[in-house]
Amino acid sequence: MENSFPVQEIHEGRAKIITPRLDLFRGSGETYRPRLTPVFYNPKMKLNRDLSILLANTMNKMLNRDLNICEPLSGTGVMGIRYALECRVKKIVLNDISSIAYQFIKRNVKLNNIEDIAQVYNEDASILLLKLASKKLKFDIIDIDPFGSPVEFIEPALKALRNKGILCVTATDLIPLCGIKIEACERKYLGKPLKSYYCREIALRLLINMINTKALQHSILIEPLISYVYEHYIRTYLRIFRGALKANKALKMRGIIMHCFKCDFRIIVEGMVVYKEKCPYCNGELTYSGPLWIGPIVSRDFCVNMIQNNEELNLENKKKISKLLNTLLEESTLPPTFYNVDYICSKIKKKPPKTRDIIHSLQKLNYEAGPTHIDPKGFKTNAPINVIKDVINKL
Repeated sequence: MENSFPVQEIHEGRAKIITPRLDLFRGSGETYRPRLTPVFYNPKMKLNRDLSILLANTMNKMLNRDLNICEPLSGTGVMGIRYALECRVKKIVLNDISSIAYQFIKRNVKLNNIEDIAQVYNEDASILLLKLASKKLKFDIIDIDPFGSPVEFIEPALKALRNKGILCVTATDLIPLCGIKIEACERKYLGKPLKSYYCREIALRLLINMINTKALQHSILIEPLISYVYEHYIRTYLRIFRGALKANKALKMRGIIMHCFKCDFRIIVEGMVVYKEKCPYCNGELTYSGPLWIGPIVSRDFCVNMIQNNEELNLENKKKISKLLNTLLEESTLPPTFYNVDYICSKIKKKPPKTRDIIHSLQKLNYEAGPTHIDPKGFKTNAPINVIKDVINKL
């Protein structure tokens, strides 16, 4: 393979990867800009890839067999190659529509000696997934990690997954999902965003609900195993179950959030009906967001398994993953959306106390309360907003 640009070899996990020379693709702030490169590679997504390796290893243990995995948007092939080297894999399918990326993937597959289990394609991702599904080639894991929105790839991926397979989905287009471009969000994600301090959790729930909507049309139930927000992206791992009776259970997981920007009250409403009452605490107008996923975004059992398996693997981001998963586990039994200490204190003219002190005070009053992984100054609770403010005022 001859290139018109310099390349370098990087090491990530057990993989050796040839990439364009990263220092040649810098933006105005002298930082590396992945989207400027002829072949996409983002070192900032290492935690994402480490977590995916952990998830695949957890599946290996649960199923006690090798996995068939597909990464239809491969870039350099780093994620797929790491799956092949660091997990028990029967077959790995790597693909990219870019002819340059295709050449890099083939070179990297050869460099890592995985030609016997790797299939490399140069096709449109959606078309490839549909082709593979039509040939009855079903996968245990399909990893959708695009630059931007994953929407167009969801239905083809659902068709190519085997029953109880896992769909991994990343979205990086947080501008529409966080309410800057409302129409774009409604068009792509089939729901209205909310421009608030907890907009990234809303974004995650909009993403899951969009996938749920498409899954329901094919009589598929989705079960979120691990879902999280990290830096510039949101990510969810969903297990699917085929069958109309199973899928019907997910109908109750769709809902609306009504929010009062005057006092920070919010209410979750199951179903598709907008709550038309005014705020019960300050009589302010309520703004709605949705429809979105109002069910759990983490499976406690699966999260516990991942925490245990993380201790056995020597991943670069082991400590960060442990912190993230333990916070997700603590968060998993708490209601949707969180409160921000600084925001509430700015409203009540109070010096912000420690987040943990607020949580402990609410727990002493027999309310559920705990941290959120999204915001170090955030906490979740089932306490009403007036109780939250009273607790903060007394600290």
